[in-house]
Amino acid sequence: MSGAPPNEGRDTRRLIVERAAEQFALWGYAGASISDIASAVGVSKPALYYHFSDKEEIYVEIVTSVLSEMRMRAEAAVAQQPNAAAKLRAFMRVHAQYLQANEHAYIAAQLGFRGLRATEGRDRALELRDGYEAVLNTIIAEGCESGEFRLADRRAGALLVLSALNWMARWYRSDGARPAAEFADQYCTMLLDGFAPRDPPRKTRRKRSA
Repeated sequence: MSGAPPNEGRDTRRLIVERAAEQFALWGYAGASISDIASAVGVSKPALYYHFSDKEEIYVEIVTSVLSEMRMRAEAAVAQQPNAAAKLRAFMRVHAQYLQANEHAYIAAQLGFRGLRATEGRDRALELRDGYEAVLNTIIAEGCESGEFRLADRRAGALLVLSALNWMARWYRSDGARPAAEFADQYCTMLLDGFAPRDPPRKTRRKRSA
């Protein structure tokens, strides 16, 4: 088999990943077939297999690239902030911004790894996921130790943040009127302030009837 030119090979591989992410986001991992992906790319199945051995390898490529990029962006944004509260807001904002800019890849990566075989690619994906969550766990630990946060269960706090952010993929649309980071800001303010008012409501005296 003759090799493709270097640039052409990289471009085709990147296009396969992009179109596969769209298919996975629309139909799920099980619902998207190699034929569907090849058709979306505009290549034959043999041409697709030149770049990837199977559908799982494509999916692992999507997941690892998403998690690697998200962690890199989160660490860079957090490093510039002066305290835990600001770090939490920066973390949530860059998470939402990534969703807005990479909607299909993000949704595809959120499908999970349960259907994947125990391979090096799966282990790498899980390692990257844990590394990304570690950024948030470090922020929460810092906030609790500094007194900025008051959490009885730090793990539950981290899961609450991730659940709020990940659920955005269910309803947010990148072509909407409001940027995703704006919703992340609102979420962060609610988490930091809580739903309860800062001061207890004043009791109003009942007037005596004449």
